[in-house]
Amino acid sequence: RQWTKAARPGESRRPFVTRMACLEALPHFVAQGHAEALELVTGSLADRSEFVRIAALDALASIAPRGDPAALQAVLEGSLDGLHTIRRAAACAGVRLANAGDESIVAMLLGMLADPEAWVRLTAIESLAGFAPAGDTAMCAAVCACLEDKDQAVRDVVPGALANLKASGADVGQLKALTGERLEHAKAHCRQAAVHSLAQVADQNDAQVIAWLHRALSDVSPPVRQAALDSIVKVADRDDPSCRALLQEALSGIADRRPSTIAAEDQLAAWLAGP
Repeated sequence: RQWTKAARPGESRRPFVTRMACLEALPHFVAQGHAEALELVTGSLADRSEFVRIAALDALASIAPRGDPAALQAVLEGSLDGLHTIRRAAACAGVRLANAGDESIVAMLLGMLADPEAWVRLTAIESLAGFAPAGDTAMCAAVCACLEDKDQAVRDVVPGALANLKASGADVGQLKALTGERLEHAKAHCRQAAVHSLAQVADQNDAQVIAWLHRALSDVSPPVRQAALDSIVKVADRDDPSCRALLQEALSGIADRRPSTIAAEDQLAAWLAGP
């Protein structure tokens, strides 16, 4: 009761750090569904401090029963907040609160992929990969489209998200096709992200993906060529004769002498040589 009293929005004379700390501690002292605590947390979503509102969203995800309509509505409202920190907190709270595949939260996260703030887009990608139904082809396409994001931090999380989608049962053929088509993108950073992603969605010794990566070794962009070397090592089977011949041919044809590419070339040569 003392914790709830200290954190109440009406206790605004207390420093915001006190209100925030009380909200952070609250889930450790009350049971899920505790009515007074839920009233407090919901009221704190309107606190003047963004840090208190973030703590309130986090506490709401812990205290409200899973799938609670009022709590989900509060999260959806938070996803429209003018502050990107609140929108990001709403994304995290939504996947904790909702039942797996909840359409309203999936729609919220898909909308966040177009958020002007990179950290919100990044959080939405990571959340979708573990929350939305793996068979949702529109969602898989939306995540793959993020390979074209202008921000490197966002592009960097896509390969891991695609690996999670594959592990959860997504259509590997679709993931490969959507990723592979980005190898023809005009921007090198998109092609580089696609090359890294192919290593995550391909099965071991996938002939189609290895052929794509082999072509990427001739890309005009050195970072794309280096990424292709890194990805081939992860996908190819050292003991497959045709694969070895292809990679040895690629190794002999590498003319790029940048230090980073030489290091990747040495890694591929050592990999071909075996243990």
